[in-house]
Amino acid sequence: MEITQARVRELFDCQENGLLIGRPGFKGRKSGGLIGKLHKGYLQATVDHKTHFVHRLVFLWHHGYLPAEVDHIDGVKTNNKIDNLRPATRHENVRNRPAHRNNVSGYKGVTWDSRRSKWRADITVNYKQTFLGYFTAAELAHAAYAKAAKQAFGEFARTA
Repeated sequence: MEITQARVRELFDCQENGLLIGRPGFKGRKSGGLIGKLHKGYLQATVDHKTHFVHRLVFLWHHGYLPAEVDHIDGVKTNNKIDNLRPATRHENVRNRPAHRNNVSGYKGVTWDSRRSKWRADITVNYKQTFLGYFTAAELAHAAYAKAAKQAFGEFARTA
């Protein structure tokens, strides 16, 4: 059985800062308390024997439905303020990811090409990688990526 807005509102109050507070009686509590345990960067909560991401519960509490995915606009996994959450498809959510931790350039979409001794910019759109050019500076390659990302991904483009 899917969780409903009515059930979420029955169990929790939602604060402006995106925190869920258990209503008295939730899991035997006498007074309200913060809901959620940190797991892989996200807050999770168990409701009716099923684990849910807190950001999805906050979205449901406010909007009454659950989209395929809920995206954190600023990329901060624990910032569950409602104005930081938006409905997204899997592809849109992935586009909003930051650069990988092992990224040498410090810029998303930019890699070092040791054979040419230049920075290379690439972007992947709909599973197709597109070469954007070689550049003498990582900043120039990043500018090319940022322009292409904004054009291809719109509001879901994350360039950092």
